[in-house]
Amino acid sequence: MPTLSEKLKALGVNVGTQNIAPPEARHDQSIERVLDGHTYVTPIGETLIIKKAIPIGDVHGRFNMEITAPFQTVAQWAKDKRITRCTAKDFIFIDTETTGLTGGTGTYAFLIGAGKFVDDDFQFTQFFMRNPAEEPAQLFALEEFIASGSCLVSYNGKAFDIPLLNSRFTANGLKTPFSEFAHIDLLHLARRLWSQRLPSCTLGYIEAHVLATDRSEQDVPGWAIPQIYFDYLRSGNAKPLRQVLYHNEMDVVSLALLLNYTAEILHDPIGSRIEDVIDLLSLARLFEDMGEIERAVQLYLHGLQHEDFLVDNKLELYYIKAIYRLSIIYKRQGSFDHAIKLWERAAEHNFIDAHIELAKYYEHRSREYPIAIQWTEKAITILDGHANNHIGQQIYVEGLHYRLSRLIRKTQRYQ
Repeated sequence: MPTLSEKLKALGVNVGTQNIAPPEARHDQSIERVLDGHTYVTPIGETLIIKKAIPIGDVHGRFNMEITAPFQTVAQWAKDKRITRCTAKDFIFIDTETTGLTGGTGTYAFLIGAGKFVDDDFQFTQFFMRNPAEEPAQLFALEEFIASGSCLVSYNGKAFDIPLLNSRFTANGLKTPFSEFAHIDLLHLARRLWSQRLPSCTLGYIEAHVLATDRSEQDVPGWAIPQIYFDYLRSGNAKPLRQVLYHNEMDVVSLALLLNYTAEILHDPIGSRIEDVIDLLSLARLFEDMGEIERAVQLYLHGLQHEDFLVDNKLELYYIKAIYRLSIIYKRQGSFDHAIKLWERAAEHNFIDAHIELAKYYEHRSREYPIAIQWTEKAITILDGHANNHIGQQIYVEGLHYRLSRLIRKTQRYQ
């Protein structure tokens, strides 16, 4: 597969960063006018920047453009205490559009969108590389813009955007400005909160199904963006790039909306705007994994009382899983009276793990072997009623029969 440099050479574009003149205009309208931007002069060259101010409080979908939520729990999840000290002005929201979707040393970030809260506005700026010679100036201008911040907010930025930008700074002999920043990658948090309910956790899908924002027909799919840029380099026609700039702007705006919402629900999950019970239970599991057991218990109990469980049979599996997770917490705390009641509720739905937990309790703790035998035999009966064509099921059956044989021996021993 040809490298980016080879592609650019085939298009007649010089790829060095020294002594390269910008390409001659091939259209009546300048790119500055088409993209509503202006040439920004830095000490190491020129680049194109496009600015926009979005008033704080502007409504986007279900939410306002603002940062109002506390960030203590976000900092705990991210394992970075620096985030607890962050206020709205400290966040830098960043997203890149690149010449390739896999990264690597031959990939350029031809468009970098960045936003920050300043006074009464969300200041959004895009740094556009009109040709490869402008990359040093583009990066220099970006560094100036982010200098006032201390925490990056991205979507898959830890794996893609920031490593790519670091490589571009290094390739141009510049020191990366990102090493001292805290970083919140919302993709990872989104997966924990919404992957149980949504089939996709792409930013566009989260926008539509969590933030309730809609993109206009001006948007362009991410996979098409590299080719649009290559077409611009070949033809000089900048008009299709409007779609790319719009796509990038919506990504950055969504980052700001999503950050505040996730911080809000992590800070006060019951009092926040969580509407779907599956999301509530996902949040309970997140708190459980974070070691916030009391908050997890509160959320599991709150979720199990949700009216959706009473009217939607499709939610049965989530209901059973929530019961089981809560029962295991009680088991670890030694609250077996609570755990047993939950295992019995789950067993009513033929949940095998609940039967096993009950069998284990009556065998090892209360030593009521006949009751343990009953729960073991019930589990075997349930499994026998299903086609035994899964290796996990076979292991279950073998383990249950082994347990049953042991229990029978113990019963005979004490007769």
